Amino acid sequence: IAKKPTVKPKKPKPQDFSVPEVMTQPTPSPLPMPAPNKQPPAPNEAPVDMMAMVNQRRAQRQAVESYAAQKNAEAAARERGPSEDEKRNRRIMENLKVGTNGIFEVKRIETNSASFSFKGWTDNYNNAKMQFYQVEARSGQDIRLVMIRRMIDLIREHYQGDFDWESHRLGRSVVKSARIEDSAELEDFLMQEFFGPHYKTQ
Repeated sequence: IAKKPTVKPKKPKPQDFSVPEVMTQPTPSPLPMPAPNKQPPAPNEAPVDMMAMVNQRRAQRQAVESYAAQKNAEAAARERGPSEDEKRNRRIMENLKVGTNGIFEVKRIETNSASFSFKGWTDNYNNAKMQFYQVEARSGQDIRLVMIRRMIDLIREHYQGDFDWESHRLGRSVVKSARIEDSAELEDFLMQEFFGPHYKTQ
């Protein structure tokens, strides 16, 4: 039997190797620190400031609107002219004379009783005083005429002759007489002033 040739193991060839260079990890540069936040405002500061601003703007807007409305009203009044009440009041003030003046106003009238006011002043309207009067009618009397006669009594406390009467019905000032002999004419005139020209049939 033939022997197999003995194969000598080969020596491994030495492997070339090199020691890897140590990878130097770069030193990280420090990250910039964020700037500290400013102290936030107190929760109630912003709403207060906002509310003040809103109120201020509202006040300014209202002032502008009020001024515009006033100017529009004045312009409309100039175009329309004075009202009847303004004309009447102007005539009253223009016709006021030094002395005692007054304004009568019927407050209440019933079948047998009535009341009226008299706002009288002397020389100056600023010292005017309001007085109230009540009258009663006996059976068969016209309570309206009873009231008119009481008004005439008040007029005669200050005037015994002629006096000026500002007539709303006629729209002008008229001269009337407080003399006793002129009582009937004055009564008729005042009845028409307060109760209309057809008072006799009412």
